[in-house]
Amino acid sequence: MDYSISIGIEKYLELNGTKYAEADAVEFNCIMKENFDIADINREILLNDHATISQIQRMVEKTIEKMQEGDRLFFYFAGHGVSFYNEPRISCYDSMKDFQSNYMTWYSINDLIGKAESAKINAFVFIDACESTISYKRGEKMKVQESQYVIVFSAANSEEESIATEEFGHGVWSHFLFAALNGGKEALDKNKLTSASLQNYLSLMVNDYYQKKYKECTQNPYMWGKMQ
Repeated sequence: MDYSISIGIEKYLELNGTKYAEADAVEFNCIMKENFDIADINREILLNDHATISQIQRMVEKTIEKMQEGDRLFFYFAGHGVSFYNEPRISCYDSMKDFQSNYMTWYSINDLIGKAESAKINAFVFIDACESTISYKRGEKMKVQESQYVIVFSAANSEEESIATEEFGHGVWSHFLFAALNGGKEALDKNKLTSASLQNYLSLMVNDYYQKKYKECTQNPYMWGKMQ
């Protein structure tokens, strides 16, 4: 059975606001209903002040508790992100600006991965946030996190920003993600959307957009976790 969690935060208790995060989460939730036939009872959406650290943690736990081994979870987030000691964390409505001292107010992607691994569910995680990839510094080769059940698609690497634009009314990366999940032929491999074809499409389209708009690409999408 399939389940989904969509989170979009534009307004925060302490952090600066983000653009179009709410629209991003709403769009992803609609795609899960219309294209993936996920029942209303199995789709959850948290927006703005409903997405506190405790509410996000509780929603993840509540959803995974209902799932059986082999079920699929589609998790989407749009908002702020930080790389904290090589670990990507996403903002919550009540996240604190001084994340170095208050990192527990930022939700850890590794926490989600750990819970999915323990439950043996297949999780597809989509993160449209800055610094949303595990960190690979000083020329290290990419060390794919060992994962049996989880794959993560992130909008930017550990030192980059993820931007949103009025042109799309969405995050740039999310705009192309939604096009792929809506059946865009350019993202398909032999009429199928695979992890590799999706990542190749996102990288190509985001890079092409930046090159045409700004003459250089400063946002590079990544895929990590389970590679098949």
